[in-house]
Order: sequence, then structure tokens, then C-alpha cells
Amino acid sequence: MPKSGIIGVDIGYSTVKAIELGGYFGRYHLKKASETELGFNHWQRKELKKAEALGKSLRDCLEQAQPGPIKAKAVNLALPEALSISKVIHLPKMSTRELRETIPFEASDFLPMPIDEAIIDWQVANIHPQTAKSKEADGELTTAMEHIHVVAIYRSLAESLIDCLASQGLKLNRLETRSYAEKRALSHWLSKEQPQLILSVDHFETVISLVNLETVFYTSTIKITPKTLSTTPKAAAGIIAASINETLDYVHNRLGEELHIKQILMSGLIPESSGFLLELKRQSGLEIKSGNLLYSVIDQHNINPRFFTACGLAMAD
Repeated sequence: MPKSGIIGVDIGYSTVKAIELGGYFGRYHLKKASETELGFNHWQRKELKKAEALGKSLRDCLEQAQPGPIKAKAVNLALPEALSISKVIHLPKMSTRELRETIPFEASDFLPMPIDEAIIDWQVANIHPQTAKSKEADGELTTAMEHIHVVAIYRSLAESLIDCLASQGLKLNRLETRSYAEKRALSHWLSKEQPQLILSVDHFETVISLVNLETVFYTSTIKITPKTLSTTPKAAAGIIAASINETLDYVHNRLGEELHIKQILMSGLIPESSGFLLELKRQSGLEIKSGNLLYSVIDQHNINPRFFTACGLAMAD
């Protein structure tokens, strides 16, 4: 199906970006794009701050798009990772209906809010087939286990976003975290079998995501900014390399998986000339893929990495 009437909107901590694509899956073309300064961080965990001002900034962003205003009404929107609560839980293999009934009870053990105040989403996050053994009277029974990546946000935050969009004549079509949008944008580099790392740099934080084509397995947020990467590249690379090792250790210890990661895919506000990328390659021992990584997905356009999240949102139905 061709893309039609969907806007990918990435509301960051200091800017809002909007992308509209045309074409088909795997053969997109960029129709319109825009970026507007916010001047204020509107995000809070339970609701937006100054939602009316954010709505006006979003309207300005759409009207100032190039080569002309974006007039579509359906919006796919991403949340910063820090506003969601996520955890990988382990359950015996069961039907989708059984998972739908079981996961809210499991999630209630780690969520900071009552279940009725949360919106919960989940995906099966198996890296490789897993087995767990349970004893029976006449021997051992092998039962397949599944890893489930559970993500939750405050319901009041989603309602605040819906009201903000409605004030500008827009409708929320999809709401997800930035890591899922970036995974979709960078799908050319991903496989179903071997997970990859995405390093996403925003104005106030850096997020490490372990993903494959199917799902996001794990995310880790570090308080490292683009300025830090530019001014102290060696120290910043050391902190990020250590966090990558912690992520892989977590997967090994928690999920029982030993991964062989070979490269990092870069997204967001990446300083190309500070020496940070070379330093990260040296300290992590991994290949670094940076620049226009969407060249095989979006024809004839050099997409800056800071627009990857918005592009991934625009690719979704």
C-alpha cells in the first residue's frame, strides 16, 4: 500500500520535527520535512507542560515545511525513552489471548502506577529459542519460555497528547517510543536473527537500544549530550562503551544470551568532526555506521540522522 496522509512527528526536548513520505514500503520518497525550535521542554511523565504552546509550535512546524505545508491530519508520534517504563519479563509459551490476560498482572509488580492509570504495550522479544525445565513426578518436562518486552506509560500523558493534537485539528494514529521508530527507520541494517545496537543522541540524553527486525530487547539512557560528545569525546566514548558492555552483560545474565555484536548504528545529533566516532570505535571495538543510513529506503535524499525518528514514524501505518 502507498503511504498516504501520515505524518511522522518527533517531539524532542527542544525541537519538533515532522516528515511526510510518499511511495511504498522499501521504496519511499521524501515529500515534505520540517523542524522548529520549541524553546521549552514540554515533556513530563504524567502530562504535557504548556500543551497549548506545544500545539502552536507543532502547527508552525507543519505550515513551515518544505517544499510546502504539510496538510495531512493523522500523526504517528514518538515518546522519549525516559517517559516510559519498560522491562523484559519471562513467561511460559502461551497463546496471544493468554498473554494479553497475563501481562497486566505481571506488569503490576514493577509499574509505579496502578494498572488502570497505565497504557501497556508488549512484544515477544526472543533472541533465540529458549527452554526452561520444570520437574514432574516421572522425570523432567521441557517447557518453552518467551521473553516479553513490556512498555508502559501514564494514561494521562497519552490523553494530554491526544488533546494537544486535537486542538490543531490533528489525530493521534500511533504512539510509540523513539527506539521502535528508529528500529523501523534502520530496518535495512537489521536481521531477525542477530540483534544490533542503535546509539541515539538527543539534546539532553543518549539512548542505547538493542534491537532486531522484530522488536526492541533493551534500552539504556545516559545523561550525555551532543555538547559532551564534542568537547570531551574520549571521556564520553568511555562512558558509552562501558554502558554498551553493561547492556550486553545484562542480556547475557538476565536472558541467558551471549551476543556477538559487530557494529553500532548512529542516530540523532551526531558530531561528525569531533573525533568522537573514532574514539567510540577504538574503545568499544565495534564498527560505527553513521551518516545517511536511509539511502536504501528513501530514494534520492540525504537524510540527516537527526530526522531518523521522524522518518521511522512516517513509515508506520
